[in-house]
Formats: sequence, structure tokens, C-alpha cells
Amino acid sequence: MSERLPEWVDPWRLVQQRRVLEGESPLERMTRLAQQAGAQEGRARVLLEFLRDDEGHPRVRGRIDADLVLTCQRCMESMRLSLALAPDLILVADDAQAERVQAWGDPLIVPERLFLRDLIEDELLLALPQVPRHEDEAECRRHVGRWLVPEAEAPAEERQNPFAVLGELMKKD
Repeated sequence: MSERLPEWVDPWRLVQQRRVLEGESPLERMTRLAQQAGAQEGRARVLLEFLRDDEGHPRVRGRIDADLVLTCQRCMESMRLSLALAPDLILVADDAQAERVQAWGDPLIVPERLFLRDLIEDELLLALPQVPRHEDEAECRRHVGRWLVPEAEAPAEERQNPFAVLGELMKKD
């Protein structure tokens, strides 16, 4: 799947036509994602279906797959995060409609046209962990190596007795 997605679409017409869009979106062009997660390379693989659900509501359903590189907040090294997202959004034209449908689904406000990269970027941003870190602490130890020593193995530091000087003075008398 190397087809590039269109930048702008009319989602209302795509729903009427029950269209499926499939392609890729370059991650390096997603500026808000870069602000939150750092500069990214590669592409998000996207499949979006525009349809009406059983109740007649216009929806966008699909799948977004992307591999991101984040900084682990435990060891401060790079880590790969593979995302497999399944957006399911109800298309609405304004805030009033969004309030009515948000009790039973996630609204997507689209007055006329939809910038697809924004939709994809929003879904990726919502999936980012608040504190990125390797799932296994051992992965961090492998990156940091000898600098990450468990407390039980850390050499005990010799403590000086603050009254040792007084003891020395008393011996002189």
C-alpha cells in the first residue's frame, strides 16, 4: 500500500458513495506530533471507510498503523512504539450536533471539507502515552548498562561520624 491519501476530502460525499480510502500519510509532515513526540520518520498506514451506521448516522471507521520513535522517560533513550488504532467517529456539522451525539460516540466536527492529515494526526496524538517508557525495565538497564545499579548491589558509602573529631580531641587530653 504505497498510495498517497488525498489532502482534502468531502466526507459527506464519501459517505453517500460509501467510499473506502486506503494509503499512507508521511509522519514528518505532522507538526503537532513532532511537537509532542519529536521529529518522526516513516509513514502512517491508513484505511478509512466512510459509511452510514445502522441508525443512519454518517461515520468514519478504519485503521491507522504507525511506528513512532519516542524518548523513554526512565532511561532517556529512544524507544519504538507501534500503534494500531481503530478510529470510529460520527460526522457532525457543528458543536450543537456534537453535543447531541457524544453520549453514544465520538463526534468529528466537519462543516464542509476534512483535512485527512489532521484526522490521522489527532488520532496518533490521542494514543501517545503520557509518560513514554520501555515496557520492561530490563530494556532500560541494557541501554544504560553499568550506570543503573540496583540499590542492593550498590557499594555502601563509608559514613564519617560527625563526633569523631570530638573523640580525637578527648584522646589528646
